[in-house]
Formats: sequence, structure tokens, C-alpha cells
Amino acid sequence: SCNDSYVLVGTECKTECPVGFYKVGKKCSKCDDTCKSCEYKSTNCTECSENYTLYNNECIAKCPEGYIKTELNECTQCDSTCKTCFPTSIDCTSCKENLFLHEGKCINPCPLGFFGENGHCSDCKAPCETCDSKDVCLTCVEGFHLSDGKCVFGWKISFW
Repeated sequence: SCNDSYVLVGTECKTECPVGFYKVGKKCSKCDDTCKSCEYKSTNCTECSENYTLYNNECIAKCPEGYIKTELNECTQCDSTCKTCFPTSIDCTSCKENLFLHEGKCINPCPLGFFGENGHCSDCKAPCETCDSKDVCLTCVEGFHLSDGKCVFGWKISFW
């Protein structure tokens, strides 16, 4: 057994547990293989071994959906609107329900000149200026007029 301020490491008394071990009373116990360092118990990781990432004090092979691995080798949550993100937590790669991806952000509605479809904002196709979908125009570019949701070439002829 060791003096008060020492812990037993194998058969030697040391001032602290080495990396990869944690203190249990007056002894040092080995951390889980996935942990580079841990505290309180073998699976309560504070740092991970190679090829593992820290998530809720556990070392896992891959961050769960909605999280991204940081430079500190930890999983951090994506922006609240993102379903997935990369290369940073604020760069969405897909969106949560009822939101549309546009320039790395998740929004609803899509900006003018775009419409929401399959989780993305898609361009309205010319001669539509604004649209509800790829087949339904709301306004037309100059030189076209709206007729049953389509943009028709030429000026609309009105009869009084």
C-alpha cells in the first residue's frame, strides 16, 4: 500500500495515475481500449484512442447523424435546422423536415426565384421569374405573360 498522497500503479507508488488509467481509491485501473484517458470509471472517457471520437464521454467510431467531428476529435451537434452538416456544424448538407437546403442553410420558404422540392431549393426555370414548383409559374420574365401557370411568349392581349 502507498502513502496518503500516492496511488498504486502495478507494484509501484506514484503521485498520479499514468495516461490510460484512472484512480480508484488508492489504486490505478486501466481505461477502456477506446479511451486514451478516462475518469471515475473505465468507460467514462475524457480523450479517445486513435480512430475513435468523443461523444457524451464515450469513444465511438463515427459521430451520430446530426453531429460532426471537430478538430478536437469530439462530436459536436449540427445547427438546429440541419439534419446533417459538413465541414462545420453550421454548414448544412441536409435539412430537418419542412426545411429546404439553400446555400448551406436550411430555410422555409425558399427565396424568390426558387421553389422547395425534396429538401432543396431549386431554381425556377426561365421564363418563370417566380414559381411554386418546376411546372407552375407565378410570375414571368419580361416579354412573357402568365397563362394557366405557364409563361407564354409575347404580351397578353386583353379584350375590353
